[in-house]
Amino acid sequence: MSMDWCPGVSQLKSMVQVISGDTEGALRTQDNFSCTCPGVSQIRSSIELLSGNAAAARQTQLGQLHFLNAVADSIPIVGHAKGLAHHAYGDQLGGSRALAASTRTLAVTAGGLGGAVLGPGGIAAGAIGAGCAVDGFFTAVASTASGSWCPHGIIHAVEKVTTEKGVGKSGAMF
Repeated sequence: MSMDWCPGVSQLKSMVQVISGDTEGALRTQDNFSCTCPGVSQIRSSIELLSGNAAAARQTQLGQLHFLNAVADSIPIVGHAKGLAHHAYGDQLGGSRALAASTRTLAVTAGGLGGAVLGPGGIAAGAIGAGCAVDGFFTAVASTASGSWCPHGIIHAVEKVTTEKGVGKSGAMF
């Protein structure tokens, strides 16, 4: 899940993209923002519907649904239950995605709590370390199971930044 939904962060990302010459990326970021930001997406889809473009309104609503689904996936217990339900009904990809997201959130939270004994720096180090460890684990498991490279989390983000070419690199940093 990208940060394109977040007010302020999305606009900062677009500004960096424009400054670096990636105007297409900046427009894509703002389109993502208006489709996924709670409230903003509802206003956008209402305007689309009132202007007679029911298909665009439906696409905006589906974008919001996809975003909210990803949020639910990342909540411990909720995401775990969703993941098990997906697996029970034969949706292996959806189940694995929900289980991975909720497990990562749980690990990051536990890492931050464990690091709290060392103060604010320990909280950050514990959370980041736990997130990296879970991402490494899921990358190894998925890559082994599929027989091809399947990066997760921060590993995927770092790979994206290091492999993106030209002006698109600025958008990959977010």
